Amino acid sequence: MNTRSFALPWISLAALVSGAAGSVASAQPASPTPAPTPAHPSAPTAAQVPESYEPVITINFQGGTLAKLGLSIKEASGRPMNLLISPEVAGAEVPPVVLASVPVWRALKAIEFTIPGVSVEFMDEGGGAPVYILHGKARSASPRTVQTVSLARVIRPGGLSADTVLSAVTAAIDAGREVNPDQPAAEVLYHPESSLLIVQGTNAQIAMVTNVVMTLIPPEDRAGQASTAALMDALGVPTFEQAKALVESLRAEAARHREMVLKAEVESRQHKVEADYWKQMLESRVAELDRLRTRLEETTKVLGERAQSLQSQVQRLQDENERLRNAGAK
Repeated sequence: MNTRSFALPWISLAALVSGAAGSVASAQPASPTPAPTPAHPSAPTAAQVPESYEPVITINFQGGTLAKLGLSIKEASGRPMNLLISPEVAGAEVPPVVLASVPVWRALKAIEFTIPGVSVEFMDEGGGAPVYILHGKARSASPRTVQTVSLARVIRPGGLSADTVLSAVTAAIDAGREVNPDQPAAEVLYHPESSLLIVQGTNAQIAMVTNVVMTLIPPEDRAGQASTAALMDALGVPTFEQAKALVESLRAEAARHREMVLKAEVESRQHKVEADYWKQMLESRVAELDRLRTRLEETTKVLGERAQSLQSQVQRLQDENERLRNAGAK
């Protein structure tokens, strides 16, 4: 079996097939006694890679993962193509890519220069479609954080202007970008009201910006301040004693707030007891009023019945009196 590598350490196909994304077309059986594999395979050239194996592709990739780019390359090849992508690099982000009339192996080789840590290998078993392998370990970006740096010792009357300081910081950031172009540059935001410079970036980038600010501190302010405590004070970083005093102050403030909360809870419970008492009194008065209303309704009913009875008796007496008067007249 002839094996060629793009000037990269060789790894076996079996180690990648188990976790790789893609499909492998069936190859013709190798001869019973395969030729020995060279100890240091050389990178294939245009003359070494058969033209029938190398489709020329034209793609306009808008950006995305390496796995998505692999699908675009396979679709653009227009013929059976075996492309294996290791899971370690399948999710690596790829910027937009535009290729016109480029052989597949050259397009894959260009990925090595686009994504740090990605390696490309080419395998040819002497028949069928070739196998292209993308593997490796894409380097993850360093963790980013946010830090504030005080510019009060630098930007002040008679000192440097904010534009000058920010220009120096920006120049340092640009220099860092040239040294490591694959890493996102640090971002800074100046808050003039508080003379604070807010820096977002890796620890190394924040340290670089801090060193620039330290360098811009006037010499008279740096004289006799070679100690760490003086430098921390120049940058607005509290010392241990200041931090301890701040913690004690916060603890005392927390104790006062806790006492206020406890007092409020006691008062709340007292108010609740009073509210419950008046609620019970109100409910008792309402119940008593209900009883009085019931008795009043019953008394009114009895008086009404008695009034009707008396009215009936009066009517009978009047009728009897009328009858007797009529009888005497006869």
